[in-house]
Amino acid sequence: MNFEFTLIRHGQTSSNISEKVPSAKADMIVELTEKGQEQAKETKELIKDDTFDAIFTSDMKRAQQTAELIFADKYKIQFDERLREGIVSTTEGEFFEYGTISKEEFIQMRLNGFETGETFEAQVARIKGFFDEMMTGKYGQKIAIVTHNGCLRTIHCIFHNKSLREALMMPMAKNCEVIRLNITKDENGITVK
Repeated sequence: MNFEFTLIRHGQTSSNISEKVPSAKADMIVELTEKGQEQAKETKELIKDDTFDAIFTSDMKRAQQTAELIFADKYKIQFDERLREGIVSTTEGEFFEYGTISKEEFIQMRLNGFETGETFEAQVARIKGFFDEMMTGKYGQKIAIVTHNGCLRTIHCIFHNKSLREALMMPMAKNCEVIRLNITKDENGITVK
């Protein structure tokens, strides 16, 4: 069975500009900036001729807004919490300022789960569960997914045999960047193109 996944990172948010991530509860409601809304509209134009069997998005506000701007006039959008960004902290009022630390410090924090957050390994496991379900064919074979940068990095572990550290070293996807992932699943296993 052949699957075509169109992966889209959400549009720009104020957190992307400030390089500060709020606690898990506050992070759920971070919205798109005007630029983020424009990015989503540009992506809509970019993929306007594509057709999909299903559209999925993270249930975080910024991903929902992005998905709605791109797809709401043509498709039903399904929300899935497995597509959420990694949880940095559960402590209310706390911000994680990722722009103030080195790449190595960030990697160590993601591998260890920060202080009260989720490990990158746990994030990979939940995203893998999502893709395992998608590759049953239950939702069709052409699926668009609006999600977050951390989730896009997990794909390198799941489908490109990268270690957790290697995936975290990958460059960030741009806001509203479109990534195509073609997967064949058969008796020999999974092949990624």
